[in-house]
Amino acid sequence: MVFEFEINNLKWKIVKLQNEELQNLRKKIGEEQNVKSEENSFHYGFCDCANHTIYINEYVCLEEQQRTLLHELTHAWLWSHGASYTQYCEDAVCDIVASIYCFVSQVFTRYYMEMSPKSVREPLLQGDQIIEYLKAKVDNDKEPRC
Repeated sequence: MVFEFEINNLKWKIVKLQNEELQNLRKKIGEEQNVKSEENSFHYGFCDCANHTIYINEYVCLEEQQRTLLHELTHAWLWSHGASYTQYCEDAVCDIVASIYCFVSQVFTRYYMEMSPKSVREPLLQGDQIIEYLKAKVDNDKEPRC
């Protein structure tokens, strides 16, 4: 099933795929954009900005699907509003998070309420849990990488 939503007057969709389909699609898109994709790599999901589509791996657990969707919705929002992938100062990150929180929370909640059975809806990340997840993500991104 496909879920549709809008960002800044752009129509987007969310699609769940099996891992093999996700690998093949990521490879195809990478080739079209001259970006090398690792063979047989595992993807939780990804945001295809050119085609306004977020793909989620249906084989990962629900919690990972939720975290992946929050992450990919953020990519979609940034791209749809013309944000670049340069380094941001702390205040810029806070402005982005404040601006995006309502959007991400609304789409995320609507997606799971419309696309999931009741047993899946109850343990959703909501409100403060989303804020804590985003804070942890920002803190983690500050860590130096090898």
